[in-house]
Amino acid sequence: MSDFQIYASIAMAFIIGFALGRSGRPKIEISQHEITQEEQAKLNLRKERYGDAVEDHGDELLSALRSGQKLLAIKIYREQHNTSLKAAKIAVERMIKKIK
Repeated sequence: MSDFQIYASIAMAFIIGFALGRSGRPKIEISQHEITQEEQAKLNLRKERYGDAVEDHGDELLSALRSGQKLLAIKIYREQHNTSLKAAKIAVERMIKKIK
């Protein structure tokens, strides 16, 4: 085989492998109205920045914040707002600052 035939064979194998790999993957369709957890967390953080009152989060979260149970407050916040751990931690720390 000549060098050209070897390179052509490698190129064809690459193209066929790429085409087969792309066709075997399931396509995931996301509605425009569905958002990811990260996007939801960003929306919740924006809401918190622009005057979301601490009292609006419920008595359970408020009592956890006042008693100094930061981990419990983060857990409650995550359950209420369906956010990531990082977003909940940031939001709870901001609420603690507002209380003090």
